[in-house]
Amino acid sequence: MKTFIIILLLLSSCARKEISSPEEAMRSIPSEFLLNDDLPLDIFQAGLKKHIKILMKSPSRVLKFGNRNIFAKDYAFALTELLKFKEKPKLLKYVEENFELMEVYGKKDWGEILLTSYYEPLYPARKKPTDKYYMPIYKLPKDLVEIDMQSFAGEGIGNFETSRTKVSGRIVNKGLPFPKILPHFSREEITIENKLQGRNLELFYLDPIHSFFLQIQGSGVLELPSGKRVRIGYAGQNGWKYESIGKHLFDIIPREEMSLQRIEAHLRTLSKKDLLDFLKINPSYVYFKVLDSRGLTTFGNEVVSGRTLAVDSSLFPLGALGYLSFQKPYFADESVEVPTSYEETSRLVLAQDTGGAIKSPGRADLFWGEGDEALRYAGTMRHSAKLWFFYPKLD
Repeated sequence: MKTFIIILLLLSSCARKEISSPEEAMRSIPSEFLLNDDLPLDIFQAGLKKHIKILMKSPSRVLKFGNRNIFAKDYAFALTELLKFKEKPKLLKYVEENFELMEVYGKKDWGEILLTSYYEPLYPARKKPTDKYYMPIYKLPKDLVEIDMQSFAGEGIGNFETSRTKVSGRIVNKGLPFPKILPHFSREEITIENKLQGRNLELFYLDPIHSFFLQIQGSGVLELPSGKRVRIGYAGQNGWKYESIGKHLFDIIPREEMSLQRIEAHLRTLSKKDLLDFLKINPSYVYFKVLDSRGLTTFGNEVVSGRTLAVDSSLFPLGALGYLSFQKPYFADESVEVPTSYEETSRLVLAQDTGGAIKSPGRADLFWGEGDEALRYAGTMRHSAKLWFFYPKLD
């Protein structure tokens, strides 16, 4: 019995503690390796220039790098120096010499994360429902509200506690002396029970599987029969927790073969009723708006292909320059959807986005690009990776 207790103690000591604050989410480490970058420098520089402008819009905002704090304007000034370089080796050397590495807390170990990838799809759509394109995508309902739970934990509020910083709901009995806020409608209530029908919220109608995937990606381009293309992006979410449908398909699709392509192929075999019943496993639902530009990130700028990273913004600062090392898929030719190999690669990234499934210090989501080619890569990305952020060295 005593031996059994000792084993339990050893096992529990190896388990990593749950963290909930930025102070615990990063640590400073010595820079012991040379930086590399596998993408063209011009795309990075163009994205960085817009990135700096967003930082300067809120100059007094504090970016928290573990127990280090820096004003957005000071971080922007540090990043502005990178715009001077036209040659990648010189830029990387400057970063090595003038920035400190901050290692993320990770998943199972410091620095280690689970990396997935998202992209901007191109889907056919209709302005009116048809037999094939019958699933509407909606604009944001006016009765949806977001409650900042942290404001209830201030001085004089007592011992109010919550594990969530923000909660979404809907206002009912509006206009009465005591209106109520209830949970917003779930996916089942929206797609099967049609709770939003008749409120003139429909933007476009899509194939139901494309509608579902569009919500996972957060933005996309819709093509109408006339050939006109409309770009749409994230406008809000119903507040329900994201539930991955992929993990409910391991009895059908082996874990090592799981991809968006394999998931879609299986979903295409289901009847309409079975399809909607299966998709409701994920109660999270996303609303959209028409955009005049590429998909906008939570940070406020356009996504940068291969560079924009979605992180948990309650732990990591949006606006941070990061460094990502991961397994990049390679394909034998354009006709295959399963990678023939994976090769280690690294690049500079920008923490600009968030996501319903990105809720821990050990998760990140890389924006790959747009269209079917981006889908080939993004659909197969679900591997361990390493992530660091850069903090300017003090004089």
